[in-house]
Amino acid sequence: KGGYDIDNLRYPEGYQEAPLAYDAVWSVALAFNKTMSRLNRHGKSLKNFTYTDKETADDIYSAINSTQFLGVSGYVAFSSQGDRIALTQIEQVINGTYVKLGYYDTQSDNLTWFNREKWKGGKVPQDRTIVRKVLRTISVPLFICMWAISSIGIVAAICLIIFNICYRHRRVIQSSHPVCNTIMLVGVIICLSSVFLLGL
Repeated sequence: KGGYDIDNLRYPEGYQEAPLAYDAVWSVALAFNKTMSRLNRHGKSLKNFTYTDKETADDIYSAINSTQFLGVSGYVAFSSQGDRIALTQIEQVINGTYVKLGYYDTQSDNLTWFNREKWKGGKVPQDRTIVRKVLRTISVPLFICMWAISSIGIVAAICLIIFNICYRHRRVIQSSHPVCNTIMLVGVIICLSSVFLLGL
């Protein structure tokens, strides 16, 4: 009595999925009815159906695809992929309640929009990640400072290479492996030179 009162136009609360479930059961029942008549002609029955029986399964699938009737939830028909051909209702949760925004008709590829949508901050949210390329540069004073330090290091390395070559016959220089020293100094010059290229 507290749940509904027909005299005051208060009816029992139901589920939105109930009509769809009802029509789904009817679709299967009608498809089985069509399949039974086909199987009887070939001396078969649905009672003997197994999941390995591909021929009967194809008959059921074909019968469902050809099933069309006016159900509780509206006109019932199925596409070649097995999806129900119906209007797609688009909703948005606004302040805790579902608000209908529009309908999409898959058959006519038509969108009916009510312009009731609301977005947080008044802006439409992004539907993809936006990638922006931003050129990052260092400050001019820092570049000049590093350029000066690198230049001093390169000049010092060149001086040491020249010193290493000029006095390579000295016993002290020979015992310090001049070839290895020269290779390391060349590497230092290359590393310091990268400051000019990376700082551009």
